[in-house]
Amino acid sequence: MPDGRRRTSGTTRGPPRHFIPDTNPSLGRGIATSFLQAQRLVALLDEPGRDFSDVALAFDSWCTEHIKPWFVDHVYTDADLQRRWAGGDVDLSRRLPSDLIVAAAEAHPELNSTIMPYFMMRALPSSLTAIEPRVRDIYASGWRPAMPEGPSRNELAEVIAQTTNRQARADRAEPRVVA
Repeated sequence: MPDGRRRTSGTTRGPPRHFIPDTNPSLGRGIATSFLQAQRLVALLDEPGRDFSDVALAFDSWCTEHIKPWFVDHVYTDADLQRRWAGGDVDLSRRLPSDLIVAAAEAHPELNSTIMPYFMMRALPSSLTAIEPRVRDIYASGWRPAMPEGPSRNELAEVIAQTTNRQARADRAEPRVVA
């Protein structure tokens, strides 16, 4: 149906809602979730007595439970990462994003027993809530992850500005005739 509800006949309009998640490519999770989805879809198609409508509904339900949490995790983390890149600090008044929870293992390796199953995608993002209070205390103490080597935000902005200015000058240059 146009509003996204399922028809009473059991068919759906269009592909399942969570067929292709869009995750931040920095962790390679798009490939991993695609393989998980492919495995599940093949398993559903191999079940005897299933028609395509049943498979679509079962696959949609599975994706909602097993894939959507990764998508939601990345959307939340990416938004907070963007906020921090713009100069914001760790916001202890909100739920901590997964990247900050994972980073805390830098200072407290004992957290890895919970973090590694998440990192290896053997546990959903919700598994990190078990250690969030401890991680929140770590950040409240003033600890922050080490800054990675490389240019600062201002240095990157300067490189972009120089490149943009150079391109603008090239666009205004007189065309040359090559003989």
